[in-house]
Amino acid sequence: MKRLKLNLALLMVVLGTGAAFAGASSYQTPTIYFDCNASAWKSIPAGRTVSCDQNQTVSCKGTGTPSAPVPLPQKGCGTLNP
Repeated sequence: MKRLKLNLALLMVVLGTGAAFAGASSYQTPTIYFDCNASAWKSIPAGRTVSCDQNQTVSCKGTGTPSAPVPLPQKGCGTLNP
């Protein structure tokens, strides 16, 4: 019985630590942006950044690919910066 309690305690510590690490890595680097002029998701080229306007009806940036986007919470139409 003592061994079972010890195993359960260790399991709780391991699961708690994993949850803490999962929360710490919740920010994802955007790889795509929504171009309202083209009404389509586009890739963000390496070394470039995207600005988002005040449009609150679309997600500005996302991860994944243009054909399979995963929108991030930031809203606005995206514009590729020079």
